[in-house]
Amino acid sequence: MNLSALFTSPSVMLPQQGYDPSRATFDSFLRNIFDSYLQEVRSISDPEFPGISSEVKNSFQILENLATTVVSAVRHYLEGYPAPAYSEIEHALESVDLDNLFSRLSRSRHAGGFVGESAFFLECLLHPPLYRLRADRTISVDKRPSRKDIFHVPFQNRHRVGNQRYSIAGLPCLYLGSSIWICWEELNRPELNQTWGQTGRSPVFQLRSGNSDSRVAHSSPILA
Repeated sequence: MNLSALFTSPSVMLPQQGYDPSRATFDSFLRNIFDSYLQEVRSISDPEFPGISSEVKNSFQILENLATTVVSAVRHYLEGYPAPAYSEIEHALESVDLDNLFSRLSRSRHAGGFVGESAFFLECLLHPPLYRLRADRTISVDKRPSRKDIFHVPFQNRHRVGNQRYSIAGLPCLYLGSSIWICWEELNRPELNQTWGQTGRSPVFQLRSGNSDSRVAHSSPILA
């Protein structure tokens, strides 16, 4: 199979459809998806891109291990053991070089070597800021929010945290978006005069908070 055929194969198309809980558990469904994907990856042989074909074969064992780990983590989670599930994923990712998959958001805007009037905009494209919004009528009307008001739920109140799209009950998460609009949509389009926000870059998240009446409430470093 050449690379063009792989990239158009149903096995690599997302999202994958067809899960039927009456026929199989979700971890079994994932296992079948990964098996189909690995079978096609194993068959890659593209003379037009010999370097990529060779690298895929050299990395095949890593792909197999990651697939097995994801299935195992999902199984732990479905059985009610989130801690082992997170540990499985953590250990698997430690064995993979992920540097090329991340934008170095913490670099200064001069670190990219850009010069001239467009330097700032080029740096923002490659290393975009992150945003966080909170909609709260009480805070908006009565006082300016503090930094902790807009941060995630304190860990001592983790019992208040329920299941969300990207988190599980009891584990506070800091939700960040790549644009103010994305954050606003995630909050179901709250009134702007009841909304406060932050912007910054990670891992050192520089806060700039404000609402429609105040551009900047304060600026200080915080670990994300």
